[in-house]
Amino acid sequence: MTNIKYETEIIRVLHAAGQEGLSVQKISLHVRNACSSLFEPLDMEEVHRYVQAWLVRNVKGCCPMVLRTARRGVYVINTPYKYEVLMADNTIAE
Repeated sequence: MTNIKYETEIIRVLHAAGQEGLSVQKISLHVRNACSSLFEPLDMEEVHRYVQAWLVRNVKGCCPMVLRTARRGVYVINTPYKYEVLMADNTIAE
């Protein structure tokens, strides 16, 4: 259940970052802050490891969800997936 939350937050933060992208550290920090609570704090290293593994898995393939940028450790969401996220956000809002 938590992994689905992490994945949703990763996609959401990359979508919000736009074409500039974000570093793995900033994505991890955002995911931890979004998913952590006062009664259930999350370990930053565990979240960071999950984010790294998720990004590596989703960079591979012929049409990856996430792309690496020219800068080391910075990722950006792939444009076709960006429109799918926007469409999903619009359907949820209605």
